Amino acid sequence: MVKGSALEVRAAEHLRNNGALVHRTHNSPPHNIGGRWVSPHDNDLFGAFDLLAIWPDHLGRLIQVTTLSNVAARRKKVDEKIPFDPGNIFVEVWAWTRKGRKGCFRVWRRMQVGTWTELESANT
Repeated sequence: MVKGSALEVRAAEHLRNNGALVHRTHNSPPHNIGGRWVSPHDNDLFGAFDLLAIWPDHLGRLIQVTTLSNVAARRKKVDEKIPFDPGNIFVEVWAWTRKGRKGCFRVWRRMQVGTWTELESANT
């Protein structure tokens, strides 16, 4: 099973192939301070998103990438962190699933806080 940053890389590559300018957050690697290992720090955008994608027509997407089994938890997290409609920016959760040779992302878009709609799958 592919997890974490590998999923983010696949999603970012798919967005770039469709004309988007993509910013991908990252987790800091563990580091040693005074003989003690310090855990990585989460660098999500607004505490909830892994990717920011924008297109020349000024449309944007804030995307949380996850596995299919974690969709409900991620949608809840997004609703808690961003409890309002951000205007012309789509709020989405992309979940990777094994379908076909390479798999695909199933995409949910928030229509309003607490209301999510599943869109078509994005093949990778």
